[in-house]
Amino acid sequence: MSLPIVYPAVRGPGRLLEICSFRKSEIPESKFQEIFRGLMQKISTFDVARQNSYGTKEEDKRQAVLVADWTSAEDKDVFAATEQFESVKPIFGQIINTKDANWAWYDHLCHHLILPGAVAKTGQSTLYSVSQLIVPVAAQTEFAKALDIFIQTVDKGSYDFIVAGASREDDEVIVVLMGFPSAGVAEKTGSQLSEATKAFVKSATTYDVKLEKQY
Repeated sequence: MSLPIVYPAVRGPGRLLEICSFRKSEIPESKFQEIFRGLMQKISTFDVARQNSYGTKEEDKRQAVLVADWTSAEDKDVFAATEQFESVKPIFGQIINTKDANWAWYDHLCHHLILPGAVAKTGQSTLYSVSQLIVPVAAQTEFAKALDIFIQTVDKGSYDFIVAGASREDDEVIVVLMGFPSAGVAEKTGSQLSEATKAFVKSATTYDVKLEKQY
């Protein structure tokens, strides 16, 4: 067993999964939503974009989370050098808070996971749980085995889907995205996952996201 792992294991065209968190700018929420909707509508017209899922962190509603599905890493890399991509940067600049020195660097953080053969888009769930796990490269095969055992033994009705893979930004960061029907189920299943993989994880951070809209 090796990473990435996607369950349910339904074959598809593959995708690049991007998970970004950012602190909202200090503009009124109504203005944020207006700009954000326009931005998502613009991005949805790009050939390399498949879907964008938006929500806010359960513990801090000023923290927004964007889960983006792209056609592939290669396509996204090419797209990143285009005028189309450059055209959305100023819009993001209106909705992201980059001025408040009190907020740590991790308040604006992105990870990309290459998922060959996965379904085209991230599934819809009431709640997403995102875990960022520091796992040494040498331990990742054993981590993947432990994760596979967890998937095979945990109650299948306790979650909607699970995706786990190494970040393109740091190959020692394993990002686990899970979809849940409720916060209570997420807490219980998340604890089971932590217990199943703790022998291989040096450190971990987890946050829950209430899904608000998919574009």
